[in-house]
Amino acid sequence: MGEITLLLRRWKSGEQSAFDELMPLVYPQLRQIAAAYLRREFNPDVLQATVLVHELYLRLLNQKQASWDDRGTSSYLQLE
Repeated sequence: MGEITLLLRRWKSGEQSAFDELMPLVYPQLRQIAAAYLRREFNPDVLQATVLVHELYLRLLNQKQASWDDRGTSSYLQLE
């Protein structure tokens, strides 16, 4: 089992430090995904990939319960 999957499971079980370890590992991938999305969907001058990733980070940080099966198959992500 990969390190990211283990961190997702630890975070799901309530271990906040797992989230802190996870973000530096996935940030570059999230940034690439956001940049590719913006190139296809929006004017790149209007919104930056970094802004999207930081918004995601804040939403993840503030969620009440992480709901992940693993990094390939995530369950519903509750952001309330």
